[in-house]
Amino acid sequence: VPHTEIAHIALVMAPLWMAANGSYNYSLSLTSVASSTILSATSSLFTFVFAVLAGVEKFEWLKLAGVVLCIAGSVMVTMDDSSGGRRSDDHTGWEKLSGDLLALGSAVFYGLYTLALRMMIKPGREDQLAMPLVFGYLGAFNFMIASPVLVVLMMFRVVSLDGLTILVFVSLVCKVAFAACASLVLTLLVIRVCSTMCSQTICGVGQCC
Repeated sequence: VPHTEIAHIALVMAPLWMAANGSYNYSLSLTSVASSTILSATSSLFTFVFAVLAGVEKFEWLKLAGVVLCIAGSVMVTMDDSSGGRRSDDHTGWEKLSGDLLALGSAVFYGLYTLALRMMIKPGREDQLAMPLVFGYLGAFNFMIASPVLVVLMMFRVVSLDGLTILVFVSLVCKVAFAACASLVLTLLVIRVCSTMCSQTICGVGQCC
């Protein structure tokens, strides 16, 4: 696979990957970790819908049953956060609901990310795709896109780096170098050998665990 094609795949993936991770990380500051994790794991639902609409997956009743259960779980989690069972005022309840919606938005972007990646890997060429090179380009594009956005947010004091200590910075580097990279590589491996729905379901179960 030529570098230009790999770079094109990474360029398409970069905004979806950034939107999915950004919305999920921001949701953690507004809602509970459990709610955010469970709602973001519903990406299998959106992957299934997008894949069926795009003709990548065939509709099956068993898959529909799984989707219905996924929706039921999402609704129960969101209703629990918006009902105010543990909130002290309306503002806190609204923040938690906003966090749930952001986590759900993250699931949508993850579904689009998985579907787009599956559709861009041409059949019969899976073994020719260099995964480290794909994620190398992906990281480079994300850096080029995110850096100007971060500078603008800092200028308007929307984002502050006051809490960024050396320990926190080292922890972030280690997380990206090991956990995030391993997760991305394993996700792509699953997508290459499994169906779109199967791969996203497996990844969703992993998130819940």
